[in-house]
Amino acid sequence: MARIRRVLDGRRRRRGHVLRPRKRVAQRTALEQLGFLSDAGLALSGSLVPQRIVDMIASLAVPRLGDGAMVFLRDGDEIGIGAIVHRNGRVAEVLRGAVATEQPSLDNDYAPGLVLRTGQTWYTPYLTDDLAARLPIRAGADSLYHQLLKGPSITVPMPGRGRVLGAVMLIRESGTYTPVEISLAEHLARRGAVALDNAQRYSAEQECALTLQRSLLPADPPALRGVEIAVEYRPGTAGTEVGGDFYDVIPLSDGRVGIAIGDVMGRGLQAAAVMGQLRAALRAYALEDWAPAELLSRLDRVVDALPGLHLATCMYVVYDPRTRRATVSNAGHLPPLLVMPDEEPDYLVLDPGLPLGVGDIEVFSETSLELPPGSGIVLYTDGLVESRRHPLQDGMDRLRRGLASATDDVVPAGPAGPAGPAVSQPVPARVLLRRCLTASGLAVQTDDDTALLVMTT
Repeated sequence: MARIRRVLDGRRRRRGHVLRPRKRVAQRTALEQLGFLSDAGLALSGSLVPQRIVDMIASLAVPRLGDGAMVFLRDGDEIGIGAIVHRNGRVAEVLRGAVATEQPSLDNDYAPGLVLRTGQTWYTPYLTDDLAARLPIRAGADSLYHQLLKGPSITVPMPGRGRVLGAVMLIRESGTYTPVEISLAEHLARRGAVALDNAQRYSAEQECALTLQRSLLPADPPALRGVEIAVEYRPGTAGTEVGGDFYDVIPLSDGRVGIAIGDVMGRGLQAAAVMGQLRAALRAYALEDWAPAELLSRLDRVVDALPGLHLATCMYVVYDPRTRRATVSNAGHLPPLLVMPDEEPDYLVLDPGLPLGVGDIEVFSETSLELPPGSGIVLYTDGLVESRRHPLQDGMDRLRRGLASATDDVVPAGPAGPAGPAVSQPVPARVLLRRCLTASGLAVQTDDDTALLVMTT
């Protein structure tokens, strides 16, 4: 009996010695797959650029799930190639050229057309002669393209919100695809589809918001005598909502010109709607030749009459090229930056005023100054000088110092005249505007939109 127990115990130990490593391998494989999908999901969700996500899907699949990967995207009834990645760069070029020769179609009864049409996974253990004859690429059977597809391949759909956004084709030179690998590829494609769908929707909303914002602003400043004007609008790329920044250039009677800049507090369609109404009222009052202070008083009443509580800053300047006098009135906006000939750039000291919509503002003050030939006045919104990383005062100092030390785009001095030495040529408005953007260090992606208007005399 003791001998039988020893034999049975030995069998149990041997049996346990065989099973435990297999279980550990299976568990380790499952954990690795979950870790791969988790890391892939984090990477894909970290971008809102559609093309970057498509490139990322292909890169994540190689070499984990194949020697090469091709991502096809559906655009209506058309199929386009989104990305091609292969462990061999030369092979990737061959695949790219072959696909570009004749694009796949949704009518095809093979991948990727069939996958995009049905949303079902397509698995080919090897390329048969019958399937090779049905491929759109009519190369010979011994061509490099057909040689690359002779191994196993799988094509998995990228489903998103009731439609198939694309398909991912994975190829190997040899071997096979297990059910686990096919399932892993399907999960990767699903995660990629979710990220791509979000990015496409974000891009569409951002484009609509930008189109709305630009439609509310003048496209190009008018050509005027005695002055040169340049404008720039930069949307806030950190979100899809439109902002309330605006500017305007208004030709007035007797050769005068009115320039304005403002910022409606808040974001979204409501801020844009208020901005559109405010700019329309400003232009109407300006064409009636109201003085800057009186114009702002009337605008204040317009903002008070709008439903809801709204606040807006605004600055209005009237310049007369004949007298070279500029009259400025301000309603809570940032002071303009003056660039005078042979002087350091500096901010104009004037009564800041209260924003429009505060109420109980009886009258706004006016400041008058002379702008000799070659002068420049810079109107801007806070997006140019303020961000999460830079306080407002630091941004304004950086803009002023940057303009003072600007040495690029220097306009050479003119020849000496009979009455004196050579005179520096005035800096064009577009050059001064570009210097402002450079000096401010405006980032490519900002939280706030930016309006900038530069007038030179």
